[in-house]
Amino acid sequence: MASQSKIMSQVTQSVEFMIDKVKDDINSRNIENNINLTTDQMRRLFSLIDMSMKDAYNRTMDQIISSID
Repeated sequence: MASQSKIMSQVTQSVEFMIDKVKDDINSRNIENNINLTTDQMRRLFSLIDMSMKDAYNRTMDQIISSID
């Protein structure tokens, strides 16, 4: 069980990294490529990314755990 907890912690950190990376890339591209999203639009987009990625992770968590066992 300890290894399962350790693995899930690492998977969670990886998912959080991916979310942050996507947001950083969008923010950079918004500036570099003159996409011109407003601060409010960025905030809503980032919120959507957070919710979507975390929902996808939660939906696959059982599969990840069962593959560890």
